[in-house]
Amino acid sequence: MATKRFDDATEKARALEAKAKKVRREAQAARTKAYADALVTVFPEVKDMGSAEEVLDFVKGLKPSTGHGTQDARAAGAADSAHAQTAEAGESSEAHGGLSGSGYQG
Repeated sequence: MATKRFDDATEKARALEAKAKKVRREAQAARTKAYADALVTVFPEVKDMGSAEEVLDFVKGLKPSTGHGTQDARAAGAADSAHAQTAEAGESSEAHGGLSGSGYQG
């Protein structure tokens, strides 16, 4: 009787593992499609390329001066990421009993 319950539990576990594996595959495929769609939106010429190697070579060959994106947008992105890091560092030092108020007091 106990063996039957273990077998049932094992069977359910295998079914759940198979379902989880399927969901992970579907999620990965959705991410890949989203990345590809974003790439084609910014670089429409990529759509006509025949292989991933061609796309990779194209992307590697891009220079900041290609006209895709502006310096201002890139600078704003860098400023936003620096601000987020500073905020996180401040929060983390306060959370761990660090010195608070020793820097910016605005």
